[in-house]
Amino acid sequence: MNINGDGISSINDAELFAKKIVKLIKENQQLRKYIWLNHGCEITSLYGDDGQMQCGKCMIDFKNWDVDIIIKNLLKKREI
Repeated sequence: MNINGDGISSINDAELFAKKIVKLIKENQQLRKYIWLNHGCEITSLYGDDGQMQCGKCMIDFKNWDVDIIIKNLLKKREI
């Protein structure tokens, strides 16, 4: 991004940055949903009402937890 001498980036740079952020958010949501649906527990254990992505069996919250916590819990689940 180009920063003007006064410390303010151009409108075009800001718009481009905003579009990239929106794209990353959408990709993050898609990956979380894919992992939630395919993490190995029965489909009957999955809770998805109101836009949630939780598993009642392994108790992982795929929508709200940090990715590192999700991964840690999935790896722990594989050890059992």
